[in-house]
Amino acid sequence: MFLVFRPAGKAAEDFGFWSDVFGNSANRKRALAAFVLTLGYGAVLFGNMPYVPATFLFIFAFVAVFETWLKPEDATKKTPIWRVLTIAAVLGLIVSFGTHIIFQKLFLVQLP
Repeated sequence: MFLVFRPAGKAAEDFGFWSDVFGNSANRKRALAAFVLTLGYGAVLFGNMPYVPATFLFIFAFVAVFETWLKPEDATKKTPIWRVLTIAAVLGLIVSFGTHIIFQKLFLVQLP
């Protein structure tokens, strides 16, 4: 984490990239939402409930939040909410069961 914020070489005074990234209110909201969702998954869901439902809830919530409330303003196509939630549910099922099977069968790692 330190290397991200450390100035590099001769461009030590130039933080223009980070100003562009975090200067935008929408980008700050997306970064905060990603942080909160990931922290919620790691600290609350993972370990307190089985892996598959915890991962499903995380993926579903992540896709739903970022495709409905935090979608960029310049998005040209408006997707109906029922379609976004359906895609989020399908994606959550595929990812949660897929990673569970891959870790248990291929890597021989038992997940909680």
